Amino acid sequence: MGDRTLAIWQGAGYYHFTTCNIANGNTNMIQNINFPTDIEGLWTYVYYSYSRASKQAVAFIQYGNDAPQTITHSTQHKDTKYVRFILGGNDEGRYPGFNGQFTSVSIDQTLYWYILMNSRHLLQRLEQLTTVGLVDQVSRSSEADITKEATVGGGDQKFPSEYAISGWFKWKPTAQASWHNIFRVQIKKPSTDNFLGDRTLTMWVGTPEGGILHFPTYTYDNMVGGGNTNLYKNIQHKGRHTEWFYVYYGYSRTISKAQVYVKWASSDDALTYDNVRHYLTPEFYVFVGRDKQYPGLSGKMGYVKFNLGDGSFLKDPNLDHPQDAFGFKSGIDNLVKKPSAAIEPGTPITEELSNGFEQKTPVIDKAAPA
Repeated sequence: MGDRTLAIWQGAGYYHFTTCNIANGNTNMIQNINFPTDIEGLWTYVYYSYSRASKQAVAFIQYGNDAPQTITHSTQHKDTKYVRFILGGNDEGRYPGFNGQFTSVSIDQTLYWYILMNSRHLLQRLEQLTTVGLVDQVSRSSEADITKEATVGGGDQKFPSEYAISGWFKWKPTAQASWHNIFRVQIKKPSTDNFLGDRTLTMWVGTPEGGILHFPTYTYDNMVGGGNTNLYKNIQHKGRHTEWFYVYYGYSRTISKAQVYVKWASSDDALTYDNVRHYLTPEFYVFVGRDKQYPGLSGKMGYVKFNLGDGSFLKDPNLDHPQDAFGFKSGIDNLVKKPSAAIEPGTPITEELSNGFEQKTPVIDKAAPA
């Protein structure tokens, strides 16, 4: 008696309020309050108290800015001089712990009242666009180690609602496996390939369908671990990946959408994922060049960047940015081959030029107007 004097659990779709009653010997009086379909990132205010004078245990709960809900236990507790207050943990190994955050927690042994908080200001969003440079220019083989492994995030427990990875890639033909990982963004460590969030934003080069770029993400369906760990779409590369091509892969939690843009040397492709729900997280774990499970990129890559915060998600493929946050202009200027300068009509070549018997490159190689 008294182990559940005032106790709260999170169940599958509800919060579970228990207490006890010495009048009838019930050690586990139960009432539940259901929560909304999706409480990911939703601050919830909870109040639970007992009044000896009223012989009642009363609970209030408020999800975000919704109307408060309440339950009342008619009960009698044993008189006591002190109570033990436990927050978090795993209930001494008996139950899994609460997966989330606490704030403004207090306990009072004299008052019988509650305060409703404005939860809109509790969740700290990362609003400012933050750009993290991952790779400038590098060549690598498919069996080389991870080119870049980084932890990126807003810091101070700030949660971005938009984020994206982007960069330039050029494939070098090799003895190709079925799948080569090019980059992986995930939401937890250690690196695995089994759970929701392991394929937050990912890209492979694969052999199916004659050769593809493979773009998985994930979506959760409920608050008990349901969802699709490998929600994917493909783009046939048609051999275009052996020239420099650009990839943008972004997500917006505000509109529940993921977007892929691929710019080839002479054409564009795009993929759209609607009704995609990602967990809120302040940090991401990024692998570039390959992950820990698959062989990686064979070839070159450059100007790979990760962006967080408002402005990271692009609703259309306009990649121009004053600070080149997505690395598009840098690749155009420094990676994509420029045509040779044309000879202006009527402009004589006046300098003295030399050429040797063994010389392999021409002295002049310029386009002449027709």
